[in-house]
Amino acid sequence: MIELIFFLIVFLAFLAKFSNIAIDAALVLAHKLKLNKTAVGFLLLSVSTSLPELVIALNSTLLKIEGLSIGNLIGANIADLTLVLGATILVTPTIIRRREVVKLSRILLAVSLAPLILLLPAPGFLKGIALLAVFAAFFHKTMQGKPIEEKPVEKTLFGDKNVFANAAIFLLSIAVIIVSSFLVAAISSKLAAQAGFSDAFIGATLVAIGTTLPELSVSIAALKKNEQALALGNIFGSAIVNLTLILGLIGLLGAYAISASTLVTLLVLMWLSCAIVWYFIDGSRKLGQREGITLILFFLVYLLLAVQMELV
Repeated sequence: MIELIFFLIVFLAFLAKFSNIAIDAALVLAHKLKLNKTAVGFLLLSVSTSLPELVIALNSTLLKIEGLSIGNLIGANIADLTLVLGATILVTPTIIRRREVVKLSRILLAVSLAPLILLLPAPGFLKGIALLAVFAAFFHKTMQGKPIEEKPVEKTLFGDKNVFANAAIFLLSIAVIIVSSFLVAAISSKLAAQAGFSDAFIGATLVAIGTTLPELSVSIAALKKNEQALALGNIFGSAIVNLTLILGLIGLLGAYAISASTLVTLLVLMWLSCAIVWYFIDGSRKLGQREGITLILFFLVYLLLAVQMELV
C-alpha cells in the first residue's frame, strides 16, 4: 500500500506540473493565432481533456455497449459541472469578470437540451449528424470572439516565438495529463479495494472522477494563473464537447442503446447541475466557498441516486 501511495503522489505531481505547462503553451498559441481566451479554453483545452470520455465512448460503442458510453458521457458532464467546478473554486475562489464566460454558461444551458434528440424516433446516424451540427455551430460561434491582445506573462520552455515548438509542448503536456489521470484513477481504485470498499462504490466514484481529472487539474492551474476564461471555458467546453461531438460520433458508429427512463433520469440531473451553475454565474457572478460546497454536495447526491438506481 505504501508503494501505491507513493506513485499516487508522483502522478498527482505530474498532473499539477504539466497542467501549468499546458496553460502557458496554450496562451502562447492563442496570442500567435489571434484566438480569444474562451476559444482557447474550448478548442485547445476542452477538446483535449475530453479525450478520456472519447476513448471510453468509442470503445463501448464498438463493443456494442452503447448504454455505458452514453451514461459515462452524461455522468462525466455532471461531474465536470459539480465536482470539478466546485473543487476548482474552493481552491481558487473567483468573481466572474469576463462577458464571454457568462455567455458560455447560457450556451451550455441551451446545449444541454441537445441530447433530447436521442428520444426522437429516427435512425441513430441522423441523430448523430444533428448533434455534430450543433457542435459545428458552437465551434463557429466561439471563433468569433475578440482575440487576445496581451502577451502571456510567463514563457514556455521554448519562449513565446516558436509556434510549432509550443504546439508540441501543449500536445505532450495533454498526453501526460491524460495518462497520469488514468494512472491516478487506477491506483485510487486499488487503494479503495484494499481498504474494503465495494465495487459499486468504487465504480460510482472513481469512474466519474477518473475521466474528469484532466479538466480538474487544468482548470485549477488556469485559475491560479488568473486565467478565468481558460478555466471555465475548459469546464463548460468539455461538457458541450461530450454532449455534441462525442455523442454525435456514437450515433455515426452505432445505435443509441439506452433505455428512455435511464436517459431521462440522467438528463434531469444534468439539467439541474447546468441550471445551478448558470444561476451562480449569471446571477451573483461570484464563485466562492458557498457555491463550491453546493456543487460538490449536488455531486454527492447524484452519486447516491446513481448507486441506488444502479445507473453506474
